Amino acid sequence: DVGKIGARLAVNVAAMDVAAQHARACGVDVTLVRCEFADEHHPLMEGFVEAPRKMVQSAIDDFRSAHEKYLRTHDETPHHIKFPLVREVLALGREAAPDAQFMVLTNGDVTPFPDFYLKLAVLLATGLDAIQFTRVGIAREIMGGWRASTPLHRYLSAVATEPTFLSGHPGADGFAFP
Repeated sequence: DVGKIGARLAVNVAAMDVAAQHARACGVDVTLVRCEFADEHHPLMEGFVEAPRKMVQSAIDDFRSAHEKYLRTHDETPHHIKFPLVREVLALGREAAPDAQFMVLTNGDVTPFPDFYLKLAVLLATGLDAIQFTRVGIAREIMGGWRASTPLHRYLSAVATEPTFLSGHPGADGFAFP
């Protein structure tokens, strides 16, 4: 139900499903696991399996008072965005897919290209202990602006990207562990 999760997130999870199907077609087994907190009730999107249990702890639980103090000193209204703990997400992923060769944690606002999981599999096969990745932005001029066509059309027809330092996105969007 796109109305409940938003069109942008719907495109992202559809892209994850496309990338997983592509990887499977190339011999890399991918299981997409949706993890959410106990107080969240989002629809399970096609191609995903539900984690065996809900997440119970977040980083903001541990740092709530410091976060609220920071926001007040910067004239911002405190808001309680929950940040999942990597250890809990990894544990849920291992419970849902115990035979997985590697685990990938990806933010829901990331739209992977179809070869995303294949590239991670190749990189992890070299013996890396972990991979941290950050998104690239699709160059707007290639798409004629964000509203040039449907989100899925923009995703599939995108041919140019710009590095994160040009698109202004701070931080990491995901991690992969063998």
